[in-house]
Amino acid sequence: MILSKNKNINQELLEEKLETVFQKYNRSSFIDSDPIGIVHEYKDTKDQELAAFISSTFAFGNVTYIRRVLKKILKLLGKHPAEALLNMSYRDKKLFKNCNYRWINSEAIQSLIFILSSIYKKYGSLENCFLKEYEEETETLRDPLIHFRNKLMNESRNLNLNVKTSKGLHYLLPDPSKSSACKRFNLFLRWVIRPSDGVDLGLWRSIKTKQLTIPLDTHIAKICFQIGLTKRKAINYMMAEDITNSLRKIDPIDPIRFDFAISRLGILRHCPKKKVIRICCECPIKEICVNWERN
Repeated sequence: MILSKNKNINQELLEEKLETVFQKYNRSSFIDSDPIGIVHEYKDTKDQELAAFISSTFAFGNVTYIRRVLKKILKLLGKHPAEALLNMSYRDKKLFKNCNYRWINSEAIQSLIFILSSIYKKYGSLENCFLKEYEEETETLRDPLIHFRNKLMNESRNLNLNVKTSKGLHYLLPDPSKSSACKRFNLFLRWVIRPSDGVDLGLWRSIKTKQLTIPLDTHIAKICFQIGLTKRKAINYMMAEDITNSLRKIDPIDPIRFDFAISRLGILRHCPKKKVIRICCECPIKEICVNWERN
């Protein structure tokens, strides 16, 4: 049995229902409900990689506002943002002066772009930087992700960036060695590592999909708890790993392929917080949802 409050759910039924959700939602027709839709506007793989990182970094809050700030930032970088970073001068401190998102001020956004510029100048790509600490046999990508994030923060110190940006920058680049679920880092890795399927990009070919960890947000946490993929209630890295381990029982090679589809249920409001008959009766996973069982 899969861990669940619903004692009638078995592995076979869970697999069947998750596959149904995957087939229904893991489609390019849904990418406009996600920041990944903006990344698909670029054709060059280097531009896609950079746009994916920036887009995942700001993937918190309302998707309409996320896409709005992303378009503003990427417009300032021009049609070929990766090339723009290679030619960027760190003296140009007014380029992003009118950019901000929620509590992230323009200085923090500018600092992020300067850090990425420095990384591209040193390594040529984010993939090259990440692979420096990657080992093929590692079970998960948490350790190489820690090293990758540390490289980014080291560039902040090397560039003597304004300390006033520290809070915003630390939020944009969370520390995977701590309890944070690091949803946005894991989202970026999903986008660039999973094969191209109309949603994900398949840019990094050297890393195995089985090493990925699910990008955990409130939607994924709620739904996965309701269908028995985790018993944990705290939204942290341990919950992300727990859900991923449950999904490995269904697909050992590509466990987080279900992420985009499951998250659509929450983002598109197809899965309410509580049982709502007119909505829940249309849900493809209602038979394995603990909320559907309740009167």
